[in-house]
Amino acid sequence: MPGQNSQSKLDPAQTQQMIRFAVRKPWENANSITQEGVRTVGLLPQANVNLVRSLSGAVMANRSMHADAVRIRYKQDKSPFVRGGSWNMQDIKFNTGGTLRNWSYLMISMGGLPDAFDQASLQSTVAQFHKALQDMGITAAAPTPGSRIVVNTPDNTRIETALKNVAGDPRQTRLVLIIITTVNTLLYNRVKHIGDVKVGVHTVCVVGSKFAKSQPQYFANVALKFNLKLGGINQLVDNTRFGIINEDKTMVVGIDVTHPSPGSASNAPSVTGMVASVDKWLGQWPADLRIQESRREM
Repeated sequence: MPGQNSQSKLDPAQTQQMIRFAVRKPWENANSITQEGVRTVGLLPQANVNLVRSLSGAVMANRSMHADAVRIRYKQDKSPFVRGGSWNMQDIKFNTGGTLRNWSYLMISMGGLPDAFDQASLQSTVAQFHKALQDMGITAAAPTPGSRIVVNTPDNTRIETALKNVAGDPRQTRLVLIIITTVNTLLYNRVKHIGDVKVGVHTVCVVGSKFAKSQPQYFANVALKFNLKLGGINQLVDNTRFGIINEDKTMVVGIDVTHPSPGSASNAPSVTGMVASVDKWLGQWPADLRIQESRREM
């Protein structure tokens, strides 16, 4: 029944829809409150005369404090163009670009789903992305030739074999770009597990249909991930108001715990993640992760 609390795990499409709803504009939320909200809880005067004598339907205006936005600085003290919560990264270079001497790419096609590339267009798009990396300040060599595989399920063993072959010696290859046919959480998790645990190489995943458009903003968003994995600093925050953090003697630590969601297995664990800053620039945040067994106290 619509409008009820969900007690089951959301699929990727439902999660995206929930996120879109959560980031609505303030005026959209105000309209929902004054129109749908009062109707849903029965607060319309004609529906509940004894409880509600008068209801104008207008949102009350209250005085509030407004904090100035913190200034974000890129190379040569440039700031991105921000509008409506979106950042335009055109003509922006990273504050500190990383170095990428050895990297490659792997395209994973799912059987039955159309690909966004043939071999020629894939190589052309990767070459355009390589130029975008350089334009944003990453010292990137040309990628070594990648490959393409076709699998029917995310647990296919060919994925691990292909990633090992593309990566070669993980002591030399810094990063592998993974191009997948469509959004697939199971496949993404599988790739990350193989790269992080079994091969020991950084991976960045992109969706083929989006990557194929070669849009500068999308390339810039992917380059942000590349640069952080290479140890670079994407942007600096104006730290003149940071007090003791600006003295380079304070570590900022973030910790979060994720507990099993509704519908999870009875023995599903809790997961704890922690990140911490390494200097006053707050540009790199090494992470740690721990698993807590189900129903086991610390």
